[in-house]
Amino acid sequence: MTDTPFTPGKWKVETDEWEDYLGGAHTERTIVTAYNHPQLKRPAPVVALWNGLPEKEHGPPRTYIGIEPDDARLIAKAPELLQALEMLQNATGEDEFLFAMKNANKVLAEAKGETVE
Repeated sequence: MTDTPFTPGKWKVETDEWEDYLGGAHTERTIVTAYNHPQLKRPAPVVALWNGLPEKEHGPPRTYIGIEPDDARLIAKAPELLQALEMLQNATGEDEFLFAMKNANKVLAEAKGETVE
């Protein structure tokens, strides 16, 4: 694993399916680490649903998606990272390859939260 600002990979999607009391089917997907966290002794959540304290006293609990800012930035960049890899894969000449490599380096830096000029 490399030293990154985001949760180290590999990540995986865990799926939980169930039926409600009326027979409706539901699927929950959570992104977790593909390895056991040393303290949790199980995969650690990367993107998960959390319940927090109510906004007002005696109000309903606040439900929200929990994700670290660096992980959110990385996930948001996923389409551009895929496109950059495809550009590299499909480059046919040296000029095309150099352009694709420059683009890949830019997108990778943005995904890591680095300043790009």
